[in-house]
Amino acid sequence: MKLKLCALFAGCMLAFTACGDDAGDDDNNNNNNNNNNQEETVYTVDLGGVLAWHPVSAGVNATVQAAGGAALSWGDAGDVTWALIDPLEVLAGLTPTPLATGAIDPTACQADATYGSACAWSAADVDITAVTLGLIMLIQDTRDTPVFETTNMGTASGTSIAAWKESGVGATDLTALVVSIESATSLSALIDGGTTTYADMKSYGYMFGMTTTSDLKPVGEVTVTPGNFDGITHTVRYPTADFSDVGASTATGLGFFLYTPGSATIVNTSWSACQKDAEGTCKTDADYTWDDVAAAGTQPNTAFVLTYLANETCDGTKTTTPSAASICD
Repeated sequence: MKLKLCALFAGCMLAFTACGDDAGDDDNNNNNNNNNNQEETVYTVDLGGVLAWHPVSAGVNATVQAAGGAALSWGDAGDVTWALIDPLEVLAGLTPTPLATGAIDPTACQADATYGSACAWSAADVDITAVTLGLIMLIQDTRDTPVFETTNMGTASGTSIAAWKESGVGATDLTALVVSIESATSLSALIDGGTTTYADMKSYGYMFGMTTTSDLKPVGEVTVTPGNFDGITHTVRYPTADFSDVGASTATGLGFFLYTPGSATIVNTSWSACQKDAEGTCKTDADYTWDDVAAAGTQPNTAFVLTYLANETCDGTKTTTPSAASICD
């Protein structure tokens, strides 16, 4: 599913004053009374999909296991919870009111080549009447010693919401990803060589971002640029495919970037992405292209997952999605 985050906006209402005789005023009053008596249409839909480990979290854990460490675990039934929320509340820094809630039952999880582990989730009769921007899934690990970070991820766009309202039918293929504390701790060392610790990064809020094709295949050699945000220093890092170092752009086969602001504040800004030439200019003949994201960001003590989709589907003849890696299969 194509995920595009929308900009916050404020709607303006125009008030018109009718001029006329008393009879006309009576007619207007009657119409207003009739409109007030009409009930607002309520839109409810059934939703579902999978909740999975972020592929970078799965990749880091594979390295940990190879060195004799423990595998990631969902724990017991109910340890990891999820809630569907309106992104407007998240971006405004409000305590969200869930539209639906649930918990992971590990018996409903399966091994997955991309994500490591993916678990089914579903929600019936979700009231999306007041939702316009899309949906975010908030994922929390309730264990005394959590394995996963509190994570927000957009699971549906405003376009999807409008389509569901029109058809009355939701979606059952929505994917949400959760970030492991293990992977965030490991990658925090790449921000500035260890001066910024994981505890610092968490307190600021951070983003696990991926540049992908429109059909969700990772794209390399992409530079991502956040828009200006008053008082904030942006830090973007591009881990190499083995997570041991950083490069100048997303790694081919991984398409991952790590972002954190320089202090603890809610960041909501625009984003752009492109594949650049040797002079640092966006290529006119790039393998893939990306539209700007109007608004996305971070909030303190939370991981945000951004899937930044290109306009094009995966093409195995392109060097940044090589067929040798079977990325487009």
